[in-house]
Amino acid sequence: MPQYSTHFLKAIDFTIREEVGPFPNGGYLSPEKAARLGDPGGETKWGISKRSYPEIDIATLTREQAIEIYFRDYWLTLGNQRARCDELPWPLNFAHFDCAANVGNRKTAQDGTPVWHGRANAILQRAAGVEDDGYIGPATLTAIAERAPRDLGIKAILEREHYYRTRDSWADGFKKGWLIRTKRLLTAIALPEAA
Repeated sequence: MPQYSTHFLKAIDFTIREEVGPFPNGGYLSPEKAARLGDPGGETKWGISKRSYPEIDIATLTREQAIEIYFRDYWLTLGNQRARCDELPWPLNFAHFDCAANVGNRKTAQDGTPVWHGRANAILQRAAGVEDDGYIGPATLTAIAERAPRDLGIKAILEREHYYRTRDSWADGFKKGWLIRTKRLLTAIALPEAA
């Protein structure tokens, strides 16, 4: 089992709680129910979707396995297409991690390579006032270093709210829940223990 940082543990606790809600069994969403709801992620458990992880048996995914996926694919920096949360200051990394978990994980580029967290990265880049190309590189990291982490985290959450409000009609059934989630995240980031 990986050695998780204190910041990751705080962030994953919030994100898992938001992804699962009051539902049992990791908030398991069957393929049939996902289709009825119009959820583009499809079958989902612990917030991990079949669309992002077609090779995983979602129905049997454990909480511990989901946490390992979030750590490896959402928190750690393992290449230039990642969310790079482990390189960001607290509580900005908390805000960005939850955004990456909620707005979707990976897509496949035309050449077949995975593209990770492009939407979440672009949201953060717009908040930081840099080009929103979806890749966190030197220009983005420099802009982040020049801002107070909590202030930029709040601005990123507000940018995320704008992103949700401007989604097409397919998202209408999800928007209210997404905006409630961002309000709770704003509250969590503003708390003194988030420092």
